[in-house]
Amino acid sequence: MAVNFGKFGQPEADAMKPTIREIVEDIGFGRSQLLVMIMACGPFFAEGLELLMVSLLAGSIASDLDTVGFSGGFMVFLVLLGAALGNVIAGPFADKSGRQLPILLGYAMVVVFSITSSFMNTLTTISALRFFVGVGFGLGQPAALVLMNEVAPARWRLASTLGSALFVGLGAISAVFMVMVDDAWLKNFSILQWRLLLRCSAIPVMLLGFCSIFILPESPSFLAATGDYALARDVLQDLAAGNKRQASVSFRCPEVEAKTLQGQFGRALCTRGLLNAASICMGSLVLNFALYGSSYAVPQALVKVTTGDVLGIAPASVLLLSFGLACLLIASGTVLGMRASRKTGIIACLMLSIFSALLFNVSSANAQQLRWPLIVSCLGLWCGPSFAILLLIQASLEMYPALSSATATAACMAFGRVGAVVAPLLSDYVTSSTGDSSTFFTILAAMELASIVAFVPLDLTPATSTATADSAAAATEERVAQLPLAPTAAPPTYGSV
Repeated sequence: MAVNFGKFGQPEADAMKPTIREIVEDIGFGRSQLLVMIMACGPFFAEGLELLMVSLLAGSIASDLDTVGFSGGFMVFLVLLGAALGNVIAGPFADKSGRQLPILLGYAMVVVFSITSSFMNTLTTISALRFFVGVGFGLGQPAALVLMNEVAPARWRLASTLGSALFVGLGAISAVFMVMVDDAWLKNFSILQWRLLLRCSAIPVMLLGFCSIFILPESPSFLAATGDYALARDVLQDLAAGNKRQASVSFRCPEVEAKTLQGQFGRALCTRGLLNAASICMGSLVLNFALYGSSYAVPQALVKVTTGDVLGIAPASVLLLSFGLACLLIASGTVLGMRASRKTGIIACLMLSIFSALLFNVSSANAQQLRWPLIVSCLGLWCGPSFAILLLIQASLEMYPALSSATATAACMAFGRVGAVVAPLLSDYVTSSTGDSSTFFTILAAMELASIVAFVPLDLTPATSTATADSAAAATEERVAQLPLAPTAAPPTYGSV
């Protein structure tokens, strides 16, 4: 065990020092955490931007390249398949090499492959390059979630995770804005400049990535767990300075853990057991199926029911309004998520999504009379699964130790990608077979109902410390009180020689 020395060279009692989590509680939530959130959430921004951009430009690409029978769902399938591969790689990578490197590498991949795909002239090469765009943002996401949680106080960790959903929405809004410049009605695919739009989609991601090189820190918990105590103290000092807090960054040194792949998966499974981990992964699959199935099927359905002609509102405007309101609702839902248990919040969000799917079936069939219920159903279809996914990911972040948290979170996200990959393909198949999208949304509602039953016995209680600043201070006082008192000197006897 390492011996720490004070400023006069005397050994300090390591037990008197706070843990890194307690120092993070003392630093609080402020400018430093907001900067980390903005820089780390770039992969989520890229996901919302790139996925919706591909969905909206699929018809334009097929028209320009004279591709017969091209399915936009297939290209979305490839992007999500790449994201799944990126998630699988990212977990062990982030637990072994740190949180910062996967995020920066993901930025670079999204920018390079997105711009390169805009110069291609065959559907095969475009699809292959879009696959690697998915790998890019999938690589950075698990590390970003873990990093945000490791630099934020307990009461703000869920808010940090919810920030990733806001950035997905902001990315989608950016895609709609770009497409609206060319064709707000989403019907004249020939006038959409898809090559220019693909290049423009890389610009905000490139700016975020460039700023992250200079601003994004490494996780102090990871650095301490791997023995780099000096750099961990530097990161904590920078976080405190950014928040203008005078906090002691001398922490109790944790035991150095071996960074092996076997150890990462072993710690993840042994913490809660295989059955609980499998339940979380399957729940993630269903929730992502609902979210990405809705994200792909809703724009297609809005165009097919001629929403613009019936309502006098362009489909792009409906999407913009829905995504904007969804971001506001997710932000306001942070308060509810911080007060309710993870399981209660997930079940409530699933019920909202089921209701919205059924409402969308009814309102899309009667769009002229039910215009506002149609918009409300779009909000529920995006907000419900989005919020539930974030609560589930937050639960997985809290249930596992530092050197396995990214691996566990990546496994949860990778299984979710399976549902996300299947959803657009199933949507295309069901819609082409039945002639409308109502059957697909009915299937979606049935899967969510089954997942509610599966979530009831699930154990989502946190295993890691989620103490607030007050309880952290109390823990420190209790630890100091338990230390043996120094022996007191005997009083002097006056008059003796």
